[in-house]
Amino acid sequence: MQNTIKILEEIQKIDVEIHSLEAEEKDYVRRIEEGGAELKRLEEFNSKVAAEMEELDAKGKDAGEKIKQGIEKAQKTEKRISEIKNAKELNALNKEMNAANKAKKLAEEEKERIELKLNDKKTLLSERQSLQASKSSEQEQLVKELSEKKDSWASQITEKRGLKEQTASKILPEILKKYENISAKRA
Repeated sequence: MQNTIKILEEIQKIDVEIHSLEAEEKDYVRRIEEGGAELKRLEEFNSKVAAEMEELDAKGKDAGEKIKQGIEKAQKTEKRISEIKNAKELNALNKEMNAANKAKKLAEEEKERIELKLNDKKTLLSERQSLQASKSSEQEQLVKELSEKKDSWASQITEKRGLKEQTASKILPEILKKYENISAKRA
């Protein structure tokens, strides 16, 4: 009886070692899957930021055009000063110049805001791209480690199962079956 208990303890230790090896492999696979999902999220985020940057760049060009138009309008208005004949025309011309200068100033402010946003997006994109590169290298390392260890784990598990069968042959099959039933219920 005492010998049977010791053999069952050995079988249990072997089962724990087999489970540990299987769990380690599953952990690697889980970490690889999580890393892949995170890389996908980073890639989607980077694409979104890049699209926002393109939109901001287009708005910046539009604001640049508005500035250019404001400058041209102000210059045209200044050229008309020599054609003024009375105070009423002078007031109208001043209003046009003020409106053109105001539109130019608003466009310049808008362009500055857009450039600030664009710089923030560039910084964010740069940070996320470096994070993505880092995660990608981690992912490659995990895949490499998994492929290197997989054969080792398989051979160790096969070896442990052989040892388990060899050890189990020392006890009655009914006792081994009861042990396996109890183990299955606890798992």
